[in-house]
Amino acid sequence: MELLIGIALLCFLLGLLPVEARMERTLDGRWPGLGGALSECLKGIAAIGLSYGFNGSVGAMSLAALAVSMGRVWSPDPHYDYRYPKGTVTAGVTAGLIAPLVALLMLIIWLVVRWRRQPWTKAAIWASGFTPIVLFRFYEADVYFVFGSLIAGVFIYQYLRYVEHNCETPGEKPWSPSEKAHVKAHRLRVLMRRGGLATLIICLLSGFYLNRYVYRGFGQHVEIFRRGPSTLPLVAITFDDGPNPKYTPEILDILEEFDVKATFFMLGRNAELYPDLARRVAEEGHEIGNHTHRHARLLTTSYNRSMTEMVAAHNAIEAATGERITLFRPPQGLYGAQSLEAARDLRYTVVLWSVSSRDWIEIRPREMARDLVNRTRSGDIILFHDSGDLITYAGGNRTNTVAALPRVIEGLREQGFTFVTVTEMMIAHGLIGEEYGAQLPVTGP
Repeated sequence: MELLIGIALLCFLLGLLPVEARMERTLDGRWPGLGGALSECLKGIAAIGLSYGFNGSVGAMSLAALAVSMGRVWSPDPHYDYRYPKGTVTAGVTAGLIAPLVALLMLIIWLVVRWRRQPWTKAAIWASGFTPIVLFRFYEADVYFVFGSLIAGVFIYQYLRYVEHNCETPGEKPWSPSEKAHVKAHRLRVLMRRGGLATLIICLLSGFYLNRYVYRGFGQHVEIFRRGPSTLPLVAITFDDGPNPKYTPEILDILEEFDVKATFFMLGRNAELYPDLARRVAEEGHEIGNHTHRHARLLTTSYNRSMTEMVAAHNAIEAATGERITLFRPPQGLYGAQSLEAARDLRYTVVLWSVSSRDWIEIRPREMARDLVNRTRSGDIILFHDSGDLITYAGGNRTNTVAALPRVIEGLREQGFTFVTVTEMMIAHGLIGEEYGAQLPVTGP
């Protein structure tokens, strides 16, 4: 995560570099706007190259694209021509490098609108407005939808600047909005700027809060199992959000090859969709836990809603696997007093983790494996995902997880670690029968 933040900061500074004016002077004003466009192209290419060199994931490249575009938007430029909005070329180029087919579609839309003699900025708005939907439709991953929405926000912000500025000099540009449009554009732009800054601050504070909450919690919460004994060379591998028909079979093949038993925290909905795959997990000797029915956020969820999610998932998983489910992991590791009470009433053992693979940001396999092997200690519970996405409970790209898993297993075995299930880890820690009591099957709220 620190690396991603560092890359984003470098790309933002790259966007701030005031090279566009110098490029325009180099071209001696022969082609107005061309120097700035070329500079923005180079910035976008450099940002994507920097991100790809350090991380290579779609999420990292999207973050770099947004950062360099925002840097260009806020870069100082006293001679800026509002007909050619800052940051939009950078945004378009980075989108093209990340998703070429979508960028081609954006270019076609832009050319059609320009052909109808509309301003540059209005054409950019039309092109970017379809970006989030088309990105999600083409690639079916949440990160593309988020990236497309943010890039569209950059275009909209610059369009408002165009409206505001051109109203001040009527007749000099292809389209001169009314004074009313000028005032409205100014207000909306200020609102977007303040809202964006507030959102950024909230995200940073929430990230700090949630990171602390996930790994430590507030209060003792002795009923939550986070890690095993530090005196025994035991490690437990866990997978969340599955089963997934694309990645779970590959993971099972790897675990079978290395003779490793893991713990799969399944979503009830996915167990309903892929009962044969859920049954295979159980038949191959792996442990199965409850991860709610539809990946519910339980931080502020009521007791009744938490109970409904847990029971629905339990019944679906039990019907598919025939296994007795006694473990529960809250999605994203977030829980509230009401959800803990529901889990306790259903006689679940709540399980978190002590080491995260951070595969949700699609770290490269080699980097993921190296990081896990270096950070893992005796008693650790390692978190992976065999499905799931940033927003939805299904989808996501877990190719890097599959590729990193053999390296992680081999690396930890070389250090003398033995792989166990979560229940075996709890037995080693002396918790079952001493602190949690007997685990009974769930029959309903």
